[in-house]
Amino acid sequence: MQAHRSAAHRRWILLGTLLGVVALSLTAAGCGKSGRRVANGSDVANMSVLNNASVGLDVFVDSDRLGTVPPGQLNSFRVYGNTRSLYLREQGGDLFYFGTYEFYDDRLLRIDYTPGLRNLTVNNDSQFTVHVIIDSLEIAQVQPLTSEILVVSPGLHDVYFRERGSSSADFVGLIDFPPAALSGGVVLTHGP
Repeated sequence: MQAHRSAAHRRWILLGTLLGVVALSLTAAGCGKSGRRVANGSDVANMSVLNNASVGLDVFVDSDRLGTVPPGQLNSFRVYGNTRSLYLREQGGDLFYFGTYEFYDDRLLRIDYTPGLRNLTVNNDSQFTVHVIIDSLEIAQVQPLTSEILVVSPGLHDVYFRERGSSSADFVGLIDFPPAALSGGVVLTHGP
């Protein structure tokens, strides 16, 4: 009986070890993470971010913080290939959506961040907070009787509005967003 227990115990230890090796291998390969900061000029970099703000700029891909770009500097990042959402936050400010991009191993995506860039303005003329949804991803909540300036990756996107408390979203349209600029872009108004 003791030999049987120790054989079963050894199998559990072996299984645990194998699962640990697989998890470690996946982590080393980047699974479970969106990316990491790499040295500027690195041949593995596939995104660079230039910060034209006067404060540090935190860079997030999906929900992972990749690092901070100091004011006036360019930092390079390795983002694991896939369609990923980019979020930025000026230090001391709020996190905001900066678009969804396709990342490739052999292409460099350069993001030039300048405060005030926009290609979507949402005016909320209703008495309810409105959730702004782009391609099934909520990118902002616009408070009643306010406006929000947003950046959406250029190209065609499905846009929806959902009032707080509502279980369904209203389709606004399939909109072709231009590249972000300091003025102009698409203006959408949600109202009663």
